[in-house]
Amino acid sequence: MANSEKYPVDTDKLLHIVGGSTIVDILQQAEAKWPDILPEELNIEPAHVQVSGFGYDLYDRSDYTNVLIVSAADEYFARTTTPVAQTA
Repeated sequence: MANSEKYPVDTDKLLHIVGGSTIVDILQQAEAKWPDILPEELNIEPAHVQVSGFGYDLYDRSDYTNVLIVSAADEYFARTTTPVAQTA
């Protein structure tokens, strides 16, 4: 059985940062993903996620990595989303 690595996938509302990053790096990556985002509109949480060794029943710490999960708050999307005009 092949043992491929599976890192978390970024979405419209989530950004995953693997590896060491400074706060400046995090803010720059967030600004690139979400233009005009304010620092107070960011949620940043650490996570320990499994990236390899799927299908095995023994814990191996090398199968996991640390990531930062950065998400944009709903306030950002409310502030930046243009309402769609209603048609009659």
